[in-house]
Formats: sequence, structure tokens, C-alpha cells
Amino acid sequence: MDAKQQCQIELELYTQFGSAGRKIGGPKLQDARGVDGNPHLLVVADCWTNQVNLYRHHKGEIHFQASMKLTGADGVLKSPRDVALFGDKVLVVDGTANVRVFKDENGVLETTYTVNKGSKVNLDCIAANVEGDYFFVADKITNKVSTHNLTKGLLRTLDVGITPAFMTFNDGKFAVSDHEAEKVCVFDVESGAMVSEFRAPSVRGVSFHQRSVIAACSDGLFGSGSLRQYVDGELVGKIADGLFFPQGMAFLSHDKLAVADKTTAKVFRVRPMMS
Repeated sequence: MDAKQQCQIELELYTQFGSAGRKIGGPKLQDARGVDGNPHLLVVADCWTNQVNLYRHHKGEIHFQASMKLTGADGVLKSPRDVALFGDKVLVVDGTANVRVFKDENGVLETTYTVNKGSKVNLDCIAANVEGDYFFVADKITNKVSTHNLTKGLLRTLDVGITPAFMTFNDGKFAVSDHEAEKVCVFDVESGAMVSEFRAPSVRGVSFHQRSVIAACSDGLFGSGSLRQYVDGELVGKIADGLFFPQGMAFLSHDKLAVADKTTAKVFRVRPMMS
């Protein structure tokens, strides 16, 4: 068995909720785009309802906990595009220059962090280290990813060369995807150097799994979405098919993968591919 085969995984649907699957309470999902989580908490951003929903995972069951409804200072509702867990906080971007900071246990807005005050900014995706030291935001106008600390402010800025739609971070690397260019670029956090880039048709959300990248792919036709695994930039297989419109993804643990699938949130059980 070669190195790529050793990285291959297979998925089994563990649970889903929203317009299909389990009834767990809370608002109905209509345009689930961003997702993040850990073994105990799942957070889903819904662009259509202008809400970010918190769900608790306890003893094998997922339960709705709270909703965070985004309203700007001018009273205009914003559309949350992506979320990231950040220590005991939830960070939310909504296509503006603002990063909304919520407490994760009750969904109460704690503060608003503004990127590039006075400039036109479109923050569409966000990623963070779970300890809460720093986070990354991607600006679709400048095609730059910037690294920030809530107290120290801007740490660095990197031109990623593509229009970032989704982003992920893990183990010293971050990846950004560009749906229009059908490309994924992976960067080293410390040096800012590009580690790899590869073509991924119809790519939307991305997530790391060991040395591979999992890509959520949809050509825009509802019901034709899939999840694909790339190792060293090469497609090694389609690991899930028939999804409605998969967008953001996040590993909740080493063996659980959450996917924002438009009107549902799906959680897959992850295991090594059996030879």
C-alpha cells in the first residue's frame, strides 16, 4: 500500500438535521454556508436567515442550544458567511469589514473587530487556531488573507493570488479555495510560502485531514454535490456523493466531519479506507 492509499478515508453518514433528518429544534436551515465545531459544539452560519446556530453534541445526540441573529449598527441585517471557534468564542464574518465575536455558551455578542477601517472590505471566510491566539480572514476584494489577534490587531497580510471563497487551517498550514478558478492553494503560516496548489473542479469548502485536503464540490445543480479527497494535490477518490449543495466543512474530531449542505447540516463518521 503506497502513501496515498494509506491516507484514503471513507465516510458514513452519522446524522443530519435541518430540512431532512432528525428534528432537534431551533430554526430551519435555509442556506447553511459556514460551519465549525469540536467534539462538543457545532456552529452553523445560515446566510438566508441571518443567523448563526449553536448545537451541543452530548452522548451521541445533537441538540439545538441558541441562535445568534446578526444586526449591524445601522439596523440592517447582515448575512453570516462563515464561522470559526476561537477559544471560548465564536467568530463570524458577514461580507463586511467586521468580525463579530460571540461567547459560545449563550450566543451573546461580546464585541466587533473591524478589519481595515475606512477601506472597502468583503470578508467571506474565516479560520482560527482553537486556542484563541490568532485568526485568519480572507478579503475577496484584495485577494488577501490577513492574520489577526483580538488585542494586538493585525499581525501579517498575504496575497494568495486567487479569490478566496472558503478557508481552513490546521497544524501550521492554511488552505483557500476559489470556486471560479477551480483551484485550491495551501500556505505555510509561519513563512507565508505556498506549499502546494492544485485544480479541484467545482470546489467550494475545504478541510485538512492529515496530509490530504477534503473538498466540497458542487457545480450549482442541487443534488449533484460531492466530497472529494486530494493527497499531494492529486485526486484519490470521491468519498461522498449525492449531496444537495455542500459548502463549508469542518472536522469536529478526528473521526467526525461536519458539512453545511444548504438546507441541512450533515455529520459524517470518518474511518480509514479498508484495503
